[in-house]
Amino acid sequence: HVSLEESTGVIIEELKLRLQRCQGKLPHIPGQYTILSDMADWNPSEIIGDKPTTLSYSLYRELVTHRTWHEARTSQGYFDAFEGELMLSMARKPYIDTRHSFASFTPASLSAATREKLVDLYLDVLACNRQLHDKVEFEILYTCFDLSVHDRMRNRGGLSEEEENEILNALKRQTNKLVLSFDEERTKDYQQLDALEWHLSSVQKLFSGKSSFHECFQAAYLLLEHTRKLGVLPFARLARTGFIAKSLLSSLVEKDLISDDMLQEFLGSIPTVATQFLKDLHAVRSGTSSLEAFLREYGHLRMNTYDVSSPRYDRFSTDFWLSSPVSTKSNSQRRASMELSSTHIDKMLTDAGFEFDSRCLLSFARSAIQAREESKFRFTRALSCLLEYLAKGGELLGVTRDEIQYATLPVLLRFRNPEWASVAKASQYLRQRIDEKTEERSAFDLVKLPSVIVSPADLDIVEISESRPNFISHKCVDGFVVRLKKNNQPVGLDLAGKIVVIDNADPGYDWIFSFKIGGLITKYGGVASHMAIRCHEFDLPGAIGCGELIFSRVESARSVRLDCKTGVIFVI
Repeated sequence: HVSLEESTGVIIEELKLRLQRCQGKLPHIPGQYTILSDMADWNPSEIIGDKPTTLSYSLYRELVTHRTWHEARTSQGYFDAFEGELMLSMARKPYIDTRHSFASFTPASLSAATREKLVDLYLDVLACNRQLHDKVEFEILYTCFDLSVHDRMRNRGGLSEEEENEILNALKRQTNKLVLSFDEERTKDYQQLDALEWHLSSVQKLFSGKSSFHECFQAAYLLLEHTRKLGVLPFARLARTGFIAKSLLSSLVEKDLISDDMLQEFLGSIPTVATQFLKDLHAVRSGTSSLEAFLREYGHLRMNTYDVSSPRYDRFSTDFWLSSPVSTKSNSQRRASMELSSTHIDKMLTDAGFEFDSRCLLSFARSAIQAREESKFRFTRALSCLLEYLAKGGELLGVTRDEIQYATLPVLLRFRNPEWASVAKASQYLRQRIDEKTEERSAFDLVKLPSVIVSPADLDIVEISESRPNFISHKCVDGFVVRLKKNNQPVGLDLAGKIVVIDNADPGYDWIFSFKIGGLITKYGGVASHMAIRCHEFDLPGAIGCGELIFSRVESARSVRLDCKTGVIFVI
């Protein structure tokens, strides 16, 4: 028997071979090599965790990183990175293949030579600036045309004037089209989400009261592809336009057309599903609406969207939902329509080649940010039910939620087939697969890996570099730290005035805003993540995506000062 310590050395050598294999040149994807990052695109460390469970990883791959990610982008005018797997697992840590990601963010109309050069340029910039790996869309890539993209391109260098013009013109055409067709495309995407809700309702009716394991897995199977195609795909498209809105607005600040304070105020004037959630919870607690109706709407939410062991809102104690009145902060009601439009901005937009004015830009930005949050909320209803069917099927085979986490999705969905008629046979097979993954994980848990892998040497000596958090608002606040984990039930907690500290920026944590919290700090999360949007919405100081070093200091602190204006977190 090989000891775990010895097997760690073997695992590291295997990971080096895997890295060398995936860094080889590919015929259909530009780029001479690749870099692995745990946050570069679709942010796996934020969404499913730094060391996700087998089932979370398997589900995320099937719904997002196998096909959906490039199908959504291709439909919006980007290069088709067909057959490219966006995510891979290294000792159970999820990584994004940045070569695939970066290629998929180039306009489809670019020449092959320009695309090749551009992707290599992106990779070289990331290799020299690893701390930007969770901000690639805004600080490394040129994913859309905005007022400052030409300056960034010129300052960085590496491209000829001809290549710059080719890229800028392609981005300009694409961005104009995406902004001007947004209302029409959003209507189509919402129709897909409506179809998903109809399908979910049909599955629930058909399988209501059914109590055999194979029926539970059949229900999950029937929900899976519909959730992907009718839920995650429209969400991915709407999320992309939400990021374009953020880039366009930020470029107004960069060109000194508006102040950063004006932008913060505008973002704070955009209500999303989180605002409606608080209004509806307030109605429950003040007795003007029923808890049943509230849970019908929000009961599917869970703090970790892809985690079967994370409790849904409808599993929270009734006492929590009916306890003290919700914090109705004046800023959460702040809906002043910020008018940033002006003839000066309009002239700048026209001169740059935009086919829309500032009024249209602001309307697009407001709608795109709202639609991203709304679509995520809607597709996760089907995803949450899918997880419940998997959990129930496992339960009928004698496996708990904590155990079923170690099963892959393909293994579980096999049980819908007639070949598994016997409960005993199915149960034995499932138990064996779970035991294999549990044993594998105990070895993987000893392996420490960095957030970014550029070369095999990065696997020998792991350097944990300090990340640059995304600070929201210009406020400074002191407060006691409350560390929340995925299985924390909110009963008995008093978060008022506290600095809430969580691993990931998942909108399943919206319940924390029912308290008048002092601030929010997350380990993972980007500048436009769901919790960054929440902080803008509620005018709340936040440090989103602190990374491992800063987060480890914060989570063990008794109290901290969160100074968003200077961009510093002090342990006090």
